[in-house]
Amino acid sequence: MILHLSAIIISLVSWVSVAFAASSLENPAPGALKSGVGVVSGWVCEADKLEVSFDGGARKFVPYGSERVDTAGVCGDTDNGFGLLWNYNELGDGPHTVTLYIDGMVATQVNFNVVTLGTNFLRGVTGHGTITLSNGKQVDVQWEETTQGFTITGYRADREGVATDAEAALEKLLGTWEVTVPIFGSPQTDIYTFDRIFVSATGVTQIAGTVDFSEERPGVDKATKTGLTRDVLTDPSSSLIQYTYVMYHEGRGTCFAEFFNLTSPTTFTGVSYGGYLFDGQEECEYHDEPPTQMDGRRIDN
Repeated sequence: MILHLSAIIISLVSWVSVAFAASSLENPAPGALKSGVGVVSGWVCEADKLEVSFDGGARKFVPYGSERVDTAGVCGDTDNGFGLLWNYNELGDGPHTVTLYIDGMVATQVNFNVVTLGTNFLRGVTGHGTITLSNGKQVDVQWEETTQGFTITGYRADREGVATDAEAALEKLLGTWEVTVPIFGSPQTDIYTFDRIFVSATGVTQIAGTVDFSEERPGVDKATKTGLTRDVLTDPSSSLIQYTYVMYHEGRGTCFAEFFNLTSPTTFTGVSYGGYLFDGQEECEYHDEPPTQMDGRRIDN
């Protein structure tokens, strides 16, 4: 009887080991730094119930059964993924432990670290910046409140550290410019500030910044006169640089498509075409009128 009982115990231990071997807690990884809203995720070949706990606290149910094609060779099927959406900031700064339970039994424990911004959920702030990867590429990031972290908005598509033709052209614009434009027969002065170059999700090299309408513009809400973000597009085969933006007033947008040519490192000349963007429209209707002449000079030297 004792021999039979030992055999049963050995069989159970072997079964548990095999079941737990066919699983992986992938996020957070051992020693990882976590912050913001993320996931606890991985895969398990076979389970009726999955749970996790943080630092020995209450267990939390984990949804299980999502598609993981990469587990077919190990599990014989693909519905093995699991994931729990979790705000890591709630754990507080410092070291923590997550425990994965498979059908009520401890399967895996992982130690990781959390870094917060001093609060569980930071609200009402904006921000963007550029980071440099170890391969030399520069990545543009922007703060996103919903995830409590930074999301990628573009990257510098350089060739082993050498700027592309489009980047080289746009780099000449980085800085602050005073632009003179005749409005209703009277010259007006605007301030353009270009502060970053990035590659859009569609692969277009762009430059972004703000424009400050320092003079009053008839029929334009004052609130729209500062902080307008514009994307600048360039065609490396042309000396002209095109950029567009829209000002909104009483449900109607005033569109501008402008072209200018750098005549020196500190000056440019150009033209501006105006049009309208009405509610529900995706493209501007530009006027047939002659374009407005523009002149710019660099003022940040």
